[in-house]
Amino acid sequence: MSLAELVHDVGKYVSRTARNLPDGEIPPVLVAMLCRDLYALQEGRRASTVFRELAADYPAARARCQDAFDRIDALEAEVRAGEPGAVREAATLAMSIDSALRALEAS
Repeated sequence: MSLAELVHDVGKYVSRTARNLPDGEIPPVLVAMLCRDLYALQEGRRASTVFRELAADYPAARARCQDAFDRIDALEAEVRAGEPGAVREAATLAMSIDSALRALEAS
């Protein structure tokens, strides 16, 4: 697994819906899509689980992203319920994961 594959297989997919959330009310369909990105990324597995497996050889990636994944996992019930603050926080964290992985890849 290369760092580029990690960026693609995790960073790109955890942030795809997060990038497209509207400024106002978040439609339930987008909440459902975000939940799939974060909590059912590959074959129904959490993004954090996929990340831990794929980032095993990249300690810098784990150091930069694990806290964000932990917080996303802690927000799951509220995100699934469509609580706007939790949805926005999870989306922001997802985009920060993508940015951190891309920055590592570029360095």
